[in-house]
Amino acid sequence: MTATVLNLASPTRTTASPLAWPGRILSGVVGGFLGLDALSRLVWLRALVAPSEGAPTLEPSLQILLGAPLALGAALYLLRPTRLFGAALLLTCLVALIGVEAAAELRSPSHMLFWAYVGGLVVAGLALRRPFSLR
Repeated sequence: MTATVLNLASPTRTTASPLAWPGRILSGVVGGFLGLDALSRLVWLRALVAPSEGAPTLEPSLQILLGAPLALGAALYLLRPTRLFGAALLLTCLVALIGVEAAAELRSPSHMLFWAYVGGLVVAGLALRRPFSLR
């Protein structure tokens, strides 16, 4: 059984993709995770997670510079009309996170690969929410 959606632009009904709800759920989980990551960068939760002695950390100004577009991208990604722009902004932010962490030698390569996996989930959630046709 497929759900039908009323298209206000035309009087006919169109059927929604059966993968739309898994895509919405995946997008919600990824968007929520990235939103919380952006919030932690903006609020700078240094009191909650104290770095160990000698462990490298990013400067607070750089954390805000990375957190603000990440929060904006997560908000735009979760809204239906701006989801494509939000996904593009999120992918740009994730590439910037990988580059900054690699340049500062903050994390191991496996942690930087995690951001690439999250980027793949952003694209998968977007594709499942609205499958692209080649017709």
